[in-house]
Amino acid sequence: YPKSKRYAKPEQLVDALIDIPDSIKKVGVFVNESTAEMISIATKLHLQAIQLHGDEDILVCKELKSNGFEVWKAIGIGGKPEWKSLEPYLPFVDAFLFDTASQSRGGTGQPFDHEVLRDYPFEKPFLLSGGIGPDFRSLPDFFDRLPFLGLDLNSRFEIEPGIKNPDQISTFLEFWKNKTHAGKN
Repeated sequence: YPKSKRYAKPEQLVDALIDIPDSIKKVGVFVNESTAEMISIATKLHLQAIQLHGDEDILVCKELKSNGFEVWKAIGIGGKPEWKSLEPYLPFVDAFLFDTASQSRGGTGQPFDHEVLRDYPFEKPFLLSGGIGPDFRSLPDFFDRLPFLGLDLNSRFEIEPGIKNPDQISTFLEFWKNKTHAGKN
């Protein structure tokens, strides 16, 4: 997304992605890009998943899915979600990503009230984003019964836009690994 502080041209990423092991899923983040361009970039970069952070409709999701990509649809949360509006996406996405609603399409470092996910009615897995930072230490108890897939770590783990702080991420992941093994969320 050229307007993002984290934007990188695909040709800048080719060499960087070569050394990433196959065990790590490579995900491209797109905002209102043409389907043909997303497929071209994802194919060139050997991406396994495409995260849609714009106003993409179900036809875009369907086409990406039919081309063999995992599809994650970002949903901005600013209040109580209208769950019914997500129903048309269910057959064509592999997961939702719930992020804080913003004009900038994410990257604000601001959380939303996770309590609004209490009534999430679907079996479709989701990722949690929006203000997840190094100090994030717990999920609401009701997450144990939801198809929660994981956390999206981004702007609050950055030294500068697009450059992560590996020490912060390692410490954070170690905390969550230990917490999960202790039987907590």
